[in-house]
Amino acid sequence: MQVVLYNPAITAAAHANRNPVLLVTQQQLAPWCHSPQNRALLAVGGGVDVEFVRDSITPEQIGSHRQSYVNGILIQSRGGDVDPCAACRTRDFRPFLSCHRAEGHFGGTCANCKWRDHAARCSVRAGGPDEPAQGARVLGPGSGVDGADGTAPGNAIVLDDDEGLPPQNAIIIG
Repeated sequence: MQVVLYNPAITAAAHANRNPVLLVTQQQLAPWCHSPQNRALLAVGGGVDVEFVRDSITPEQIGSHRQSYVNGILIQSRGGDVDPCAACRTRDFRPFLSCHRAEGHFGGTCANCKWRDHAARCSVRAGGPDEPAQGARVLGPGSGVDGADGTAPGNAIVLDDDEGLPPQNAIIIG
């Protein structure tokens, strides 16, 4: 399986003025989807090719099968445009040119934050950066359950099960 990072016809037509494009409208990412969560978003269909900032995505990155990269591309391809999150407003959009999120997938984080593995910091995700995503379970250290008053302790571990699947093989550091 080969990853096609850009359309040669587009690049040849306006090489200096166009960003490269990932051709991912159909099932091209299937070999890189290893979890139920990313396979569910891949199955949504209706994807669009993803334009990205030149030199911000390499074939080696995608070939690494790192799930934050695959999930970021899936969100950008299958999600919808949203107002930029705080991270996208304070930095240049990287690697994607806009802020997209896929409602009901990956806690609603935007593709740029997911790419960097900074989903918890994304201000457009369900609940925002200061509270767990909808459907997440908060476990207090040492107790194995929610904080005594029902709120998340400051050093809580959040298990995000926004896909409705129970977490398996969770590691809790107390």
